[in-house]
Amino acid sequence: MDGMFLAPSHIAELRGSGLTDDTLDASGFFTGDIDLGRRLMGWGTEKYAHDPHPDGLYLFFGCCSQDGSLLGYRCKPPAVNGRPKYEQPRGVGLFAYFSDGWLEESDFVTVVEGEKKCAAAWQTTGQPCVGLTGCYSWKTKGD
Repeated sequence: MDGMFLAPSHIAELRGSGLTDDTLDASGFFTGDIDLGRRLMGWGTEKYAHDPHPDGLYLFFGCCSQDGSLLGYRCKPPAVNGRPKYEQPRGVGLFAYFSDGWLEESDFVTVVEGEKKCAAAWQTTGQPCVGLTGCYSWKTKGD
């Protein structure tokens, strides 16, 4: 996406997870506002219309297929009680996040929970990694 950037609050959060600037550059993570969230996630205009978070910024993760083509996005909304920690568009299957270097030949692949841990594992080992969504993403409403 043109004009992608990471807000200082997201850079600090990701660095707090141990990610380096080089890994952030390679990750494809980016910051967006509620309007971008509505476009990328397919939310209606009522979704989070009264966002109480001070900066109202969302952290986005691009999710690709094994061949590197973009499938869609997941996001981490601003932290507010009662709101899910991570979201993805309704009505789509679960996404996996593939690290930079995924298409390179390797003897093994690391599998972890989540996009940030995937980037950190790739950063640490240099081996391809896939990040699966967290356990609550696998349950259906009402479970």
